[in-house]
Amino acid sequence: MISKTLCALPGASIAGSLALCVVRTMQTLCQLALLWLICVALGASPLSNVRQGQHMATLAFECVALLAVSALCGIAGNRLGARMTIAMNAAISQRLYHSGLVRGSGLEGQELATLVTEGAPAASGYFTGYLPTLMGALLMIPISGAVIGFINGWSALSIIVAMIALPPAANMMRRKNIGVQMRQLSAYDHTGREFEESLRGLTTLKIFAADKRTSDSLRARSEGFRVATMNLLSGQLRSLIGSDIVIAVSTVTAVTAAAITSPRGTGTGGIMTIVYVAIASMLLFAPERQLVYLSHSAAVAMRRGKLIAAAIGTDGGTADDAHASPSETADDTGLGPQNAGGRRTIEISHLSLDYSPSIQALRNISFSTGATGHVAIVGTSGSGKSTLLSVLTRSSGTYRGTVRINGTDILTVDPHRLRSLQTVVTGRDPLFRGTLRSNLDPASVGYDDSRLSDAIREVGLENDPAFRRGLDTRIEFQGANLSGGQRQRVCIARALLRHTPLYLFDEATSAVDREHDRQLSDAMKRLSRHALVISVSHRLATVREADRIMVMDRGSLVEQGTFDELMAEKGLFAREWNTQENIESPGLNADAGKDLAS
Repeated sequence: MISKTLCALPGASIAGSLALCVVRTMQTLCQLALLWLICVALGASPLSNVRQGQHMATLAFECVALLAVSALCGIAGNRLGARMTIAMNAAISQRLYHSGLVRGSGLEGQELATLVTEGAPAASGYFTGYLPTLMGALLMIPISGAVIGFINGWSALSIIVAMIALPPAANMMRRKNIGVQMRQLSAYDHTGREFEESLRGLTTLKIFAADKRTSDSLRARSEGFRVATMNLLSGQLRSLIGSDIVIAVSTVTAVTAAAITSPRGTGTGGIMTIVYVAIASMLLFAPERQLVYLSHSAAVAMRRGKLIAAAIGTDGGTADDAHASPSETADDTGLGPQNAGGRRTIEISHLSLDYSPSIQALRNISFSTGATGHVAIVGTSGSGKSTLLSVLTRSSGTYRGTVRINGTDILTVDPHRLRSLQTVVTGRDPLFRGTLRSNLDPASVGYDDSRLSDAIREVGLENDPAFRRGLDTRIEFQGANLSGGQRQRVCIARALLRHTPLYLFDEATSAVDREHDRQLSDAMKRLSRHALVISVSHRLATVREADRIMVMDRGSLVEQGTFDELMAEKGLFAREWNTQENIESPGLNADAGKDLAS
C-alpha cells in the first residue's frame, strides 16, 4: 500500500524510509551472524584438531563485535526514526495551522486538533514504521534464500514459499478488518465532533432544553464507538493469530527438512543446525509479522493523510425542562403577560461588581423594568453592558447589591428555573452541523413548518439565496457556510420560537447589515409587546425604537430615556449617535441627527 497522497505531504521522505530499512536490515543480519557463531561454538567437537582455546577466543571477539554493530544499528534506527517523526509532525502541524488560521480552510476545534495530534503522527508513522517494514519484508525473501539455503535448501524453500504466500492470505482477512477500522474511525470522528459541538453549544442546548437529548445521543454514539473498537481489536487479533499459524507451520516444516536432510544427523552439529534454522526463521519472518498490524496503522494514516492533504491544499486524490411547555415555564413566575399592567418585574439596586481590586466592572447601578417592553443598553466597549446581562443570567462572579425578579432575589432562584424564564442570544451562539430545521429546533420540540417559516421570515431569511432550499438548507459546523450576519439571524430566529417572559440579546446583531438590522429591530419591537426584551448593542441605530435606552460608561449608568429624550440632552448618547451616523452614512444622516439634537 503505497500512498501518493501521503508521499506528497510536508516532511514526507521515502529516502528516510529506505535508510531506516537498510539500518534495520543490517541489525537483523548482525543478529543472524551472531546466532550462527553461537551455534558453531556450541556445536564444535572437543576432539577437533583445531586448537580449541584460539578458536573460542576468535569466536568471542566476533560475537562482541557483532553485538556492538547490532546495538549501534538499533540506536541509529531509533534516532533516525525520531528525527523523521519530529520533522514531519512539525511540518504538517505548521501547514495545518497556517491553512486554518491564514488561508481559512474552515478547520478548527476538534477537527484541527485531531489532525495535528493524531493525523500528523499517523502520517509520520507510515514513513517510520510501515514503509521501512514493507521494504524489509521484501528484502527478507532473498536474504532467507542466502542465509538458510547455505545450510539447507529445502528449509530455505519452505520459508520462501511461506513468505510469498503470507501477504495474499493475510489480505483476505485484512480487507474485512480495514473495513471495520474505517467504520471505527468514522464513529470516533463523529463522536468527537458531536461532543465538541455540544460542549461549545452547551449554553444554547440548556436554554432550549436540548441537553438531555444530546447527552443521550452522545451516549449512544459512544457505545457504538466502543463496539466498533472491540470488533477492530478482535479482527486484528485474528489476523495476528492467522499469520502466527502460517509462520509456525513454515518454521516446523523448515526444521523438519533440516533434521531429515542434515548430513550431521542427530549429533551436536545437527542439533545446532536445527536450532539455527528455527531461530533464524523467526528473525526472518519478523518484518512480515509486523506488517500484519502495521497495515492497519497504514490504513489510518492514509485516511488521515487525505484529510490533511485536503486541508492544506495538497490533495492528490434536563428531562423536566425538555418536556415543559412554554406556559408551564412562565405562568408561575409572575413574569408573563398577565403582569403587564405596569408592575415592575426586574429591580436592580446598588449593583456593583469587581473583576479585581483595580478593575470595577459595574458601579452602583440601580433601575427597574416592567413586564413587557424593549430596554436597550448601550455604551462603548468595556462600559459594562455584557457584564450587566451576565448578572441577570447568574453567569457572572460575586456582586454587591440586589437583583430581584418580582421581589425574589435571583440568588435564591433555582438555576434551572431561572434558565426556563430566559432566552439568551449572543453574537457568538453556535450553530450545529445539520439542516436549518434542526438548528431552529435543536430540542426536537416538533414545531410545524409554518411556525419555523414564520421565524425565518421574521429575520429576513426567507428570500436569502443561501437558504433557497428553505428549512432543508444544509448548515455546516459553526455555520461555516454562512456569513456572520446570516448565522446571527438564524440564532435570533431560533430564539423567537421559544416563548419566555424575558429575552436577553447581547450583541446579537453585531454582524448584521443595516438593512436587516432594521428588520430585526422591528421583530424585537413585536416581541416586546408580550415579553420583556433587554438588548445590548454597540450600534445605536439598532435600538432607536427601544422603549427605553440606558447608556453606560465605565461601569456606570450615566443616561437613560427614549431616543428623542437622549438626543435632546445632547449628552454622551447624542455625540455617539452622530459619530456613528457620520461613519455609516456620511453626508446622508448627519443633518437628520443634528436636527434631532437641536
